[in-house]
Amino acid sequence: LPDQKSLLYKAAIESGLQNEASVEGLVNDYRENLYGNLFLEHYLSSRIALTMDKIREHYIANRASYLRRSNQVRLIQFLTQNEVSAIKIKRTLLQYDAEKRLSLLRKHGVSPVTVSPGDLPQTLDLLLFGSSPARGVLGPEKTSFGYHVLEILDFFPEGSFRGLDEVYDEISQKLYRSHRTVLYDRLLDSLATEYSIAANKKGGA
Repeated sequence: LPDQKSLLYKAAIESGLQNEASVEGLVNDYRENLYGNLFLEHYLSSRIALTMDKIREHYIANRASYLRRSNQVRLIQFLTQNEVSAIKIKRTLLQYDAEKRLSLLRKHGVSPVTVSPGDLPQTLDLLLFGSSPARGVLGPEKTSFGYHVLEILDFFPEGSFRGLDEVYDEISQKLYRSHRTVLYDRLLDSLATEYSIAANKKGGA
């Protein structure tokens, strides 16, 4: 059977909708936007090359902006609605078996995150950012969301610097946006000049 879009398209054609001027205008606008965006993305992607050296240079030159303004903790967090399940997760983590741990992470779709005070529910906040740095496997801890089991991977004190590995994506996106803006402006100026000249030549012919 044809898919839903195909069925609706056939019904529209049979109803004569494609002959309406307003619809034709919308189709032309869509075509113009589609081709323009495809050209733009191809033009930019072929001219923006972000190397590791460029990202590292930016990091070193702007290192002060990557200073931690508060204590931070890098962790993995498991959330279940069942306390028995949470206890099993904690026991598995405490076995420090690499294969079982990896299987557990995949099963629950868990990956490391870095959190600051205020990012998590208050109960967990107090647990992580109390008078002494949190360590090891913590929980189960109950909140309104369910039962949490946390494994602390790293503690980063206020005043330390975020590593390049932490800010790599942030820097690469920032540099890409910066290059994109410059190239985009230059491209528009170039096209405006080119097509203005072409129009003038046609007008004078």
